[in-house]
Amino acid sequence: MKKLIAILLSIGLLPIVHAQSASDLQAQIDNLSDNLAKDIATRWKFKGDIRYRNEDIRQELSPDRNRNRIRLRAGATAMVNDDIKAEVQFTTTENGDARSNNQTLTDANSKKALDLDLAYVEYTINAYTKFTAGKQKYPWYKTASYFFDNDVNPEGLSLALNHANTGLFGSVSFNNLMERSTASDSAMVATQVGHKYKINDDLSYTIAYGMFNHRAIKNYNVQQSSSSGGTFGNTTKTVGCLAGATSCYAYDYQSKIVSGEVNTKLGSYPLVVFADYAKNNKAPVYNNA
Repeated sequence: MKKLIAILLSIGLLPIVHAQSASDLQAQIDNLSDNLAKDIATRWKFKGDIRYRNEDIRQELSPDRNRNRIRLRAGATAMVNDDIKAEVQFTTTENGDARSNNQTLTDANSKKALDLDLAYVEYTINAYTKFTAGKQKYPWYKTASYFFDNDVNPEGLSLALNHANTGLFGSVSFNNLMERSTASDSAMVATQVGHKYKINDDLSYTIAYGMFNHRAIKNYNVQQSSSSGGTFGNTTKTVGCLAGATSCYAYDYQSKIVSGEVNTKLGSYPLVVFADYAKNNKAPVYNNA
C-alpha cells in the first residue's frame, strides 16, 4: 500500500498523505480482514477424509490381481443465512463413475482426477419442508441395501417433507439424466411417502413407498459416456436406437419401490433388519408356461 501511494504521488495523482491517514487506511484494511475471517469461521464448515485401501482379488479362471486405491473427499458447507445452506464437495473418481469415489494407483505416477461430487443450495421453507437445487444427496428415504448406491448423488430439483411430530415424510424430485440438443432429454420424476415411528427406546420402524418414473429411456443412450460399459447391468440393444447411438436401452422404466426397516437391539448390540421390493411396471412380462 505504501509503495502504491508513493507511485501515485510521484505522478501527481494524489496530494500528500499524512501518516495518520495511511495508518487509518491500514486499520480499516485490518478490520475488514478480521471481519472476513470471522464471517468465514461462522458461516463455513470444512470437511474431508482420505482412505487408502489394498485389494487382493482372487477369482477362479482369472489371474490373481492386487491393486491399491485411494479415496479423497473434500468439501465445505456454508450457511448463507438462517434459511439457506450451500454445500460443495470434490472427490477422487475414475472416468466420472457415479458409483465409486475410488482411484486406482496406476499409470506411472500420473495425476489423479478430482471431480465435482456435490454442489447444491438448500432452502428451508419451514420447520418441515426443504427445497434443494443442484447435485445433491438423495432426497428420498433409502435403506442400507444396494437399491441405491451411497456414492451416487442425483442432479436436479427436490422438495422434501419431514414432520417429526407425526413421523410422516415424503419427497418429490426431478432428476436430470441426459441433456440433448437434438432430441428429448432423459429424466426421472420420483415421488415417495413414508412413516417413521419410535415404539420405545429399543424399537422403531420406517416404511416407505415410492414411484420412480423415467422418460426418454427406451431407445435412448443414457448410460455414462465416460464409464466403461456404462449400462450398469440394464438390458441394451443395438437396433432401433436414437439416431447416432450405437447402443441404447431396450425398455422403459417406471419402478415402484416399497422399503422398510426395523431398528432394535440384540442383547446390548444394535440390530437393523431391512427389506426392499421393486418392480418395473414398464418391463415386459414373460410367460414360461
